[in-house]
Amino acid sequence: MFMTVKKTILCLLAIGLTSPVLAQEAEVNVRNQMYATGRVLGAGADLCSVWTDKRAAGSGWFEHAQWLNGFLTSQSMLLFYSEKLDLLSNQKIDGYNMLPTIDAFCKSNPQANLVSAGQELFGAAYKAAHDEMDAQKGKAGKPANRKPPQK
Repeated sequence: MFMTVKKTILCLLAIGLTSPVLAQEAEVNVRNQMYATGRVLGAGADLCSVWTDKRAAGSGWFEHAQWLNGFLTSQSMLLFYSEKLDLLSNQKIDGYNMLPTIDAFCKSNPQANLVSAGQELFGAAYKAAHDEMDAQKGKAGKPANRKPPQK
């Protein structure tokens, strides 16, 4: 009986210590399943490991970059119509400036789909656009805990 209780406690402790990792893995798996079922068209459905390999090879990544440009453009248009916020007006995130963000995300998340990297980039662009808008309105210095709208 004592051994069973001890094993149960150890199992619960192990689950508790690994649950953040498991939760992140589960989120990536859910996203991958969602994108694998046809909700993402084109290069955005490819794994980040494909992006990382092509970037390391120095060729073949341009198609993915163009897909990401289209993804950002569509998100920007939707946001403009819903919030009157021009996501890409500051041009700080464009075809080449986005590369370090995508590279870093994909290196850290090789099993995520490229659309997840695009969402990461969109979040950064969303925050930058709101920060710029706040600065123009004289609200600079106010904490901006903005997150992009969820789908």
